[in-house]
Amino acid sequence: MSNDELGDVPLRERLEKGVDASGNGYLAVAGELLAAAAAADDVDEAVAQFGRSRREGDRGVVGQPRRVGTTGRVVRLQFAEPSALREGRAAPLSEVLDGVRALLKGRRSNGADARVVAPNHIFCGEGHYSGGPADVVAPAPEMAQPSQPVGHGVRVEVLDTGLFQEHPWWDGGGITAQSVEGISEVTDDDLDGALDAQAGHGTFVAGIVAQQAPAAEIRTQAVLNSYGEGAEHTIAAAIRESGRAFAADGSARWLVLNLSLGGYTEGNAPPLDILDALDTLPPEVVVVAAAGNDYPNCGRPFFPAALKRVLAVGALDEAGTPAGFSNRGPWVDACTLGVGVGSSFFSGFDGPLRGVPDADAFAGFARWSGTSFAAPRVAGKVAAVLSGELPDSAEAEVRHLLRRHGHASASVFSPNGGAVTLPDLGLVIP
Repeated sequence: MSNDELGDVPLRERLEKGVDASGNGYLAVAGELLAAAAAADDVDEAVAQFGRSRREGDRGVVGQPRRVGTTGRVVRLQFAEPSALREGRAAPLSEVLDGVRALLKGRRSNGADARVVAPNHIFCGEGHYSGGPADVVAPAPEMAQPSQPVGHGVRVEVLDTGLFQEHPWWDGGGITAQSVEGISEVTDDDLDGALDAQAGHGTFVAGIVAQQAPAAEIRTQAVLNSYGEGAEHTIAAAIRESGRAFAADGSARWLVLNLSLGGYTEGNAPPLDILDALDTLPPEVVVVAAAGNDYPNCGRPFFPAALKRVLAVGALDEAGTPAGFSNRGPWVDACTLGVGVGSSFFSGFDGPLRGVPDADAFAGFARWSGTSFAAPRVAGKVAAVLSGELPDSAEAEVRHLLRRHGHASASVFSPNGGAVTLPDLGLVIP
């Protein structure tokens, strides 16, 4: 399970579809807001005042706000009691946001009112965001364990659904991959006998990193549940914790964070808590994220990939052309194979599907498609380059990305969907 601490109401039951003033949709945690800590007192009072001003018959309830968590410079506020959340009686988030921001305008004069309070967005694992690619995860033949000696001195942290700890690649197999929580990720949380929609996502991503940099230290943190859903506040806390642990223990020279997750935000604004968390990271940290699987519907920045601190990775098909599902735009920094990728997975799982071959009889390996699985190819290659165990002439594309701090001068995907070759960056990172 994800380590979301959201009371006794499962995150799955608290997903709210919001619509911003421009008509753009986003996902968020029902009954919650995020506030800049410096403005939290004003936000508290504005929420309380808005709740008092509501009339009988207004949709949903707004209770006295309570602070249920603070990470960095961001406070998490809950404005609906667990009983209201369980029963779906919380006031619509977009309505509360609009009301609170209107009240803040009369209390604050710093011009930043709109951004001191924001939703606690939901971000999703990138196999199937907003429809995503057409395939589902499928069993694959056994793969040889990666063994090239590259990646020493670099930690790669995968913030995802967790890790299946019993996989032979790292359970006595020589690759250093471990779960921060010390438990295996969940396969079937709802006990329906079928694999949950994104169960194994983190294990699959970790295996892709291992294929590129098998000597790196790979760690996983569970920030998504087995359906691929995670709250912004939880993801941001994990980013901060990863940076703190890296700086404190000194066992690695570099840290690469892989975020095979993302989504859209209210007002297309940078996500408040994740943006603050990224600001806490030391310069020895490289952040890589999936560009998303929503093309051609995507006409908006996809976060956290679209943030300047982050290397955004799109997907190519086996022919080296843009995958039909892969988001594109000037904020995409690189692209690599994301179709039919093979990697590590659960073993011993066999659900209700039947056929020849059996469609859900997993024996440790799988194939999957999505920008989720392009991102860790880049993260692993970055780790290999940062380890210093490759000649300077090798992997020029990755060195170019690092020199540019993740901000390529143009995108491998143009806004109208055509492929663009950068002067120093090939379309494919091998």
